[in-house]
Amino acid sequence: MIKVVKNIDEKLYSDIKALENACYEALKLELDYKMNFKQSKNQEYLYYVDEKLVAYLGVCNFGSGMNEVNGMVDPEFRHQGLFTKLYIRMKEDYSQPVLLLSDRLSEYGQYFVKKYGEFDHSEYEMYHQGQRKYVSDISLILANNSHANEIKRQNEIYFGSRKEASLILPEEEVKKGVHIYLAYKEDLLIGKVHLVIENGLGSIYGLGVLPAYRGKGYGKAILLKSINLLEGCDQIMLQVEVENENALSLYKKVGFVSKITMDYYRN
Repeated sequence: MIKVVKNIDEKLYSDIKALENACYEALKLELDYKMNFKQSKNQEYLYYVDEKLVAYLGVCNFGSGMNEVNGMVDPEFRHQGLFTKLYIRMKEDYSQPVLLLSDRLSEYGQYFVKKYGEFDHSEYEMYHQGQRKYVSDISLILANNSHANEIKRQNEIYFGSRKEASLILPEEEVKKGVHIYLAYKEDLLIGKVHLVIENGLGSIYGLGVLPAYRGKGYGKAILLKSINLLEGCDQIMLQVEVENENALSLYKKVGFVSKITMDYYRN
């Protein structure tokens, strides 16, 4: 039977994690994010057989941009069309285009996204393997709600071509575990970065330098400062588009190593 729910409780979280452990693909399920923030656009599609969760499709929205769809099927229940059933059910609720995600190495996932979508972009998931103490001459100041318009402005500069920038309230983001920092060189606002800590994993995203201050090493300085703030995490991770050669080169120089390639298909 198919079950559709909006919020993940502890029992469902446990069921999904058990199914994830039975699979071998890299997945981007964002379960902890969904647990911490009840977002109306997020939805879970579940296929049960004798009360056992054997197929799962999750929709995740981070407050702006397109809904992301990721999921999995128990290897013992594949080739039965279960994920297709969940997908068709999901499309009844989401008439707008979505992004279908698949690990580059997942034969099953690649077959599905190529069947139902058109290639949009790919991202590397990179993990830091360098030192955790760096010297950085910039300051990161935790943003508050009065900075919402500035954060929106910067998102439009950095990501406007990929995502629709919306108004984000930093103090609400903190409740979800997302800390937005504005970057300053002395009194000059030069950029920003978003940091998340979940279960020992520190994530860096939304990093950008304003156009007037590029080419001065500030991107690297913000990155190093971010690593310092995440020093106590078991792992530090970030994602970067495969075609962003400048960012990719910078991340490699400070010790980030690509572990996963995630492909995004638009449908």
